[in-house]
Amino acid sequence: KGENIILSKTEKEILTVLLQHSNAIVSVETFQDEIWGEYVDPANIRVQINNLRKKIPIDIIQNRRGLGYIIER
Repeated sequence: KGENIILSKTEKEILTVLLQHSNAIVSVETFQDEIWGEYVDPANIRVQINNLRKKIPIDIIQNRRGLGYIIER
């Protein structure tokens, strides 16, 4: 719609990782390695992704239960 969406640094990084791996499932471990570089509580990652989903006007981030998250193009 041509509107700017303000994302936090972590939300931008999560979206970037998902787009870099589009059409592939991104596991929690991948987020931990590529964004934080260490172990992060998976609940924290879920909260960040849910916050990101609320800000994006279309539902592009899909959950693959037990596996991770994916953006399919």
